[in-house]
Amino acid sequence: MPRIRFFSLLVVATSRAGFVLGSGNVVDFAGLCWTCTGTMMVAASANSLNQVFEKSNDAKMKRTMQRPLPSGRISLPHAAIWASSVGVAGTTLLACQANILAAGLAATNLALYAFMYTPLKQIHPLNTWVRAIVGAIPPLLGWAAASGEISLNGMILPAALYFWQIPHFMALAYLCRNDYAAGGFKMFSLADASGRRTALVALRNCFYLLPIGFLAYDCEFWSYAIF
Repeated sequence: MPRIRFFSLLVVATSRAGFVLGSGNVVDFAGLCWTCTGTMMVAASANSLNQVFEKSNDAKMKRTMQRPLPSGRISLPHAAIWASSVGVAGTTLLACQANILAAGLAATNLALYAFMYTPLKQIHPLNTWVRAIVGAIPPLLGWAAASGEISLNGMILPAALYFWQIPHFMALAYLCRNDYAAGGFKMFSLADASGRRTALVALRNCFYLLPIGFLAYDCEFWSYAIF
């Protein structure tokens, strides 16, 4: 599943950044590898469960009808068993090789994505903001895996990632609004034919990134300059 691989790699990249930031001056590379592996497994599980639950919706959309489940290349039971197994294995790996806090964040994110965001897409436009929370948790997971705690400094990158995602999601939802409507998804852009309100939401969240950038500039961790 190409989308699952791409999605998992993005999640791993942000959790890796969080791990490095949470490590201070010395990075445990073995711990980093274990954290990235466990995070990738949980991310793949969450995305797979999303596709299991949305099989019939995906079949109605041009951009998703060729995915393995709606196209019939993979059976529903096979995908469900694989997704569940990988999710449990990834969470267990994080608990054993990182810490319980990191494993708890991974399990929480999986539940948010598969069991809250996924059904909410067919109920209310608020789903976009829930999805942004899901995308903001991986760097916090990485920070927790490295430091064993959640601190204010550890919240800077997740906050930036949260607000950064909204413009991306709004643009995608507007460009694909007819496809989303065909799939039965309640996106913010469906009631905004002109795109004005969607653009304002995106722009507002871009402005929210400015003060977060200053917080990172004032942070004592040199690695924030890289990420």
